[in-house]
Amino acid sequence: MMMNVGDEWEKEGGGIDGSGKMNGKRGMDGGGGMDEADEWMMMREMDGGGGWRVLLFVSSPDNEPVENLTIYTVNPTTPGTTPVVRRDKLVEIFPNWTTADPHDAVPVKRVYLYSATLTLQQTPPSGSHIRLTAFQEKRVGQLTCCFRRHGSDTITSPAHIVHSLADPDNINDQREVFAVVYQCHVPFSPLELTGARVTVTPDPACPVEDNNYIPVYTPEVVKGGLAICGKVAFGSLLDPLKLVEWFEMQKLLGVDKIQILDFGNPENVTRVFKYYQNTGLLSIFPYKLPGRPWGRGFTDETRVLYQLNQDEDFPILECRLRLAGYEYVMGIDMDEIILPRNELSLKPCFQQIFGENPVLAAAFFHVQFFVEEFGPEDKDAPLHVLRYLKSTPARWECQKYTYIPARTNQGTTHSVSPYPGFYTTRIASDKAVIHHYRKCPHVWPTCTPTTITDRSITRFKTDLVPRVRPSVPETTSVPRNSPLVEIFPNWTTADPHDVVPVKRVYLYSATLTLHQTPPNGSHIRLTAFQEKRVGQLTCCLRGHGSDTVTSPAHIVHSLANPDNINDQREVFAVVYQCHVPFSPLDLTGARVTVTPDPACPVEDNYYIPVYTPEVVKGGLAICGKVAFGSLLDPLKLVEWFEMQRLLVVDKIQILDFGNPENVSRVFKYYQNTGLLSIFPYKLPGRPWGRGFTDETRVLYQLNQDEDFPILECRLRLAGYEYVMGIDMDEIILPRNELSLKPFLQQIFGDDPVLAAAYFYVQFFVEEFGPEDKDAPLHVLRYLRSTPARWECYKYTYIPARTNQGTTHGVSPYPGFDTTVIESDKAVIHHYRKCPHVWPTCTPTTITDRSITRFQTDLVPRVKDVLSKIGFYATVTSPAPIVHSLDDPEKVNDGRQVFAVVYQCHVPFSPLELTGARVTVTPDPACPVEDNCYIPVYTPEVVKGGLAICGKIAFGSLLDPLKLVEWFEMQRLLGVDKIQILDFGNPENVSRVFKYYQTLGLLSFYPYKLPGFPWGRGFTDETRVLYQLPQDENFALFECRLRLAGYDYVMGIDMDEIILPRNSKSLKPLFQEILSQSSELAAAYFYVQFFVEEFGPEDKDAPLHVLRYLRSTPARWECYKYTYIPARTNQGTTHSVSPYPGFDTTVVPSATAVLHHYRKCPHVWPTCTPVHITDRSIARFQRVLVPRVRDVLKTLKL
Repeated sequence: MMMNVGDEWEKEGGGIDGSGKMNGKRGMDGGGGMDEADEWMMMREMDGGGGWRVLLFVSSPDNEPVENLTIYTVNPTTPGTTPVVRRDKLVEIFPNWTTADPHDAVPVKRVYLYSATLTLQQTPPSGSHIRLTAFQEKRVGQLTCCFRRHGSDTITSPAHIVHSLADPDNINDQREVFAVVYQCHVPFSPLELTGARVTVTPDPACPVEDNNYIPVYTPEVVKGGLAICGKVAFGSLLDPLKLVEWFEMQKLLGVDKIQILDFGNPENVTRVFKYYQNTGLLSIFPYKLPGRPWGRGFTDETRVLYQLNQDEDFPILECRLRLAGYEYVMGIDMDEIILPRNELSLKPCFQQIFGENPVLAAAFFHVQFFVEEFGPEDKDAPLHVLRYLKSTPARWECQKYTYIPARTNQGTTHSVSPYPGFYTTRIASDKAVIHHYRKCPHVWPTCTPTTITDRSITRFKTDLVPRVRPSVPETTSVPRNSPLVEIFPNWTTADPHDVVPVKRVYLYSATLTLHQTPPNGSHIRLTAFQEKRVGQLTCCLRGHGSDTVTSPAHIVHSLANPDNINDQREVFAVVYQCHVPFSPLDLTGARVTVTPDPACPVEDNYYIPVYTPEVVKGGLAICGKVAFGSLLDPLKLVEWFEMQRLLVVDKIQILDFGNPENVSRVFKYYQNTGLLSIFPYKLPGRPWGRGFTDETRVLYQLNQDEDFPILECRLRLAGYEYVMGIDMDEIILPRNELSLKPFLQQIFGDDPVLAAAYFYVQFFVEEFGPEDKDAPLHVLRYLRSTPARWECYKYTYIPARTNQGTTHGVSPYPGFDTTVIESDKAVIHHYRKCPHVWPTCTPTTITDRSITRFQTDLVPRVKDVLSKIGFYATVTSPAPIVHSLDDPEKVNDGRQVFAVVYQCHVPFSPLELTGARVTVTPDPACPVEDNCYIPVYTPEVVKGGLAICGKIAFGSLLDPLKLVEWFEMQRLLGVDKIQILDFGNPENVSRVFKYYQTLGLLSFYPYKLPGFPWGRGFTDETRVLYQLPQDENFALFECRLRLAGYDYVMGIDMDEIILPRNSKSLKPLFQEILSQSSELAAAYFYVQFFVEEFGPEDKDAPLHVLRYLRSTPARWECYKYTYIPARTNQGTTHSVSPYPGFDTTVVPSATAVLHHYRKCPHVWPTCTPVHITDRSIARFQRVLVPRVRDVLKTLKL
């Protein structure tokens, strides 16, 4: 059978096999999982006594009956889940902003606080003003400032918005979040604000916790100072070499400070920023984009145009406050330079401009575009700005400015607003101009405008070139072919675009050796990657209170020869050894590095601490190599860790290459117990950006990358008696003992020269199928394996007798040996998928139950850990189907997938379900991963509310103008909510939906059609007739649950209007009809077809519904209905099924009728039936026409 949840509906070739395990491209244990953004809500029925109803498609290949499912619900107080705070307003402090859909169980308006700054201008007569930059959602309402300083009580004052880029109280504004500045007045002088903290709150009481407050920043006052507001830095398009030119050019022009918000940049760009941050020139602060639309950014793919000015200009609000103490501030980007025509510095130029006019607040500058497509004027010039000298003439396009903070209120990208009494001016292009270096703007009609050659920047060449070249951080300052030593984690993992070739050594750790020690002093070994033919390095050791000691750094182990020029590998895993004249006891606090230079580094950050391994007599450790990626199953991991503990393993060491949150949670648990030592890991050097997955690994480099952790294990685990080299899907199992230590003592104790023992392997392959489907753990279910094979063998070694190892082999010290352990004594159990190198996955298999002797101890230990981690605290109940359009158990039904509603009962009240998550499973055990669960939605209760279930919106046939008419007509008729599922629509239609979604009228959810037939849809070309009722009516299931809190729900399409004959509102009509009997659940309506082929009655009328007034008489054809959710079980397109004891009625056409606006139905034998002229809708014309026009104007339709 197949079970699919939300967006993880099955693609062809995957599903749940007979064992109940997911397979295919996006199966749950294959790393796919449901995206947070694609999760489908499961809904609790309002009138079901706390029960839940769940919407899922269930498919049955070959029409086999589907076995009974069990449903699981996560207790909202379970560790590892985050309950949603049931409140309507929430203040979030940066960096803990919500940037992905939180799936709020109840609507929450959020305020996202970023920073707080003391104002230096427009100060009050007493006390001080503090301004807070923030994003806020629409119509948040009044907030209160809460101010706290050391040794005083919390003080409150109103929080006034003193600047916003758009009105957050404008309900018709389609923006989702708004950049604002709040102002708070406090009764303290600036000098009394040291250590003060502030926040805003919607509540009557201030927060108690310190983490709800942010510190108040006091801007630095720099007399005559010149600063740049550089806005936002993001993405891979920033060129680090051009950036260095830009920074150095600004320094030459006399700039004192540059402020930038960092939205995430490549490592080589970050290195440039770090350099200028260390010089004091750059202030850089992290930045995120909170709120809806979730996950937006600044690239062409991620930016949201209507939201962009809020996102881009927020950093300008931040600059205005933090840079208020400077004399002048320039608002330019990192590809722009304001260049004076005559001066070599900007300050004299600005002093001349502003000094002559005491009421001048800001000056705007013309722009010359130095476009790369114009070609270089001087191809051999050493810098970009010296090569590209062709530009447009000065243009008044994308103008920028310089302002005086003391005279300026606020700014945006291209403009500023002065304080009252001040003004702005334009600077003539013969005095100063902006040089804008860029690609051709896509908005230009052609990229061949008139150009000039402007060499004015070349007058800076003599000073600029030497400053740029040594300023490229950690690259061009290194002589050609001289190696650069990098300390973990600051390794270069992406192309640094070195101006000159640089060889690199990547130091990871330093460890005191416990074996093969020298007769005097000590040996320290350093693990590292190095590039090819680095040459001789020197060890530098620095002890506490002692001089630096040097010695040669010899390579004592490498996985390949780094001096072999013909080796295609790019970087090599090596171990350096340094001899130092100190005993181990004297090395406490020592730090070490290697260098190619004759002198040791001075800075402490070039040195790494020396680790002394723990000596554990009789201890047993595992070197687990590297943990990475989404293929690790946290449930299987817990089984593996607990199995190793039962076998009396004392320590496990792993390098962490990045793992999902649920896997990291397992690692964190065992790290806290002391069993696991886990260290971060990267892959430096070429090929850049490689990893360990099939898509990112580089085969010729792989043995270096995989075996580096073994070098690290050999040193750190040297104090243990025995070390096993196995992965996290392997268990060395003795045949007779319950613990490994007695077994290993027996093997090695009898032979004083035995260094290591190799073990045969049995492959327990999932494709062999489970032997015991009902067993509670994976290792107890999968008991079928190959016989013991000499394939992918692994080992256990004694560190005191072993030099080094790789994944499948060890090299003993001279005089020591290895052996092979017979498979009847011990064997490796390897649990995995079928190896792709096997010619077939049907080898001879055996059933090996030897691990089941651990079942009594293992099962409760695993369950206990899963509960502690928060994976397993679940409540279960059966998942019966309470509604389906057809019987999914019927073998002869030609349909492939069935729309169904499952219901489960949980022992919690509705108020206890905040933050709860639920799923269904065919397995005896609940899924572990959070992404297998979906949140539970609580329907909004709207007393007297009227809603529409609009089913599905799809395709190019929807007319956005008619849609606006339809929405506005429904609003006039008193509709409160409309729900639609979105199957993909053109941009102009989506714009209409977005508008009404913003108003709160429309609830709009994405929709797909899963299962066979694959790729079907709703158009004439893609729909599958026998499957169509399932696909169309699924949307009605969804409406029935989500709209359960409304008094009345209409089941109509977006070309239909239920029109009362005598009233202008629907609610009084429905109250009159449905209150006639307490047993009445639904009312059906006759239909009049207003068919376009009948022709317009009034060609000059401004709206479609006012032009097309010719219709059929009222007919009992394609009738629709209105129902009361509390009395109705379920519905389809044309009918509803009441709960027992309730009934339906038909409304006479003289009372109300359904207007259906459409083309001629293809099922009619002719499109010339008897028709009438019905002008009843014209009574709405006076109100409807201006409302529609206003919306169309707003939407630019």
